[in-house]
Amino acid sequence: LTSKTTGAKNIELGTNPGTDTSNFLNSVGLVPGGQVAGNPASVEVNGVAVTAENNTVTLNGVTFNLKSEGTATVTVKNDVDSMVEKIKGFVDQYNTVMDMINAELAESKVSEPTTTAELTSGNLKGDSLLISIRANLRSFAYASVASLPSSMQQLSQIGISTGAVGSSLEQVKSGTLVLDEAKLRKALETNPEGVAALLGKGTASVTGE
Repeated sequence: LTSKTTGAKNIELGTNPGTDTSNFLNSVGLVPGGQVAGNPASVEVNGVAVTAENNTVTLNGVTFNLKSEGTATVTVKNDVDSMVEKIKGFVDQYNTVMDMINAELAESKVSEPTTTAELTSGNLKGDSLLISIRANLRSFAYASVASLPSSMQQLSQIGISTGAVGSSLEQVKSGTLVLDEAKLRKALETNPEGVAALLGKGTASVTGE
């Protein structure tokens, strides 16, 4: 008689743990004292011993599926592609908002409106609140996180800027972001923790330039 449950557990038949209301186990001599319990899975990862009732062990966010006895080398890498896509998505959304703000601030009123759209056209042209929001968004791109190492204090150091040196005046004035994917990938590969801290994962004091 073999249990299908993994780990150091006795076979039990009954509604309460440790009981045998059917008396079957007693009849065949498989009372708890006569059983040979299994052993829990045991593995050592970087000097840390871990045991589990089944063959799945999770340590530091990494799940190991144990197949057999022996040793193995496991290499854990950051998913750079996934992180790049998420940051690209953020840049795209930021630019969408900035383009919308710029369009509203530049839109002129229609002298003789005939539609609802024409009636509301230009209502936000030169709006002080919208200008303030745009300025705050722009300051994000130029801000410096003083509490971080000097090599990881500004977005431009990980490839996010308002344009490379020599960019058009229109690009700079728009306040939209430009992503240097190669530079971002290099930063993520060499210092992922620094990138996370710069993008707001950690707490830091921010100063504008």
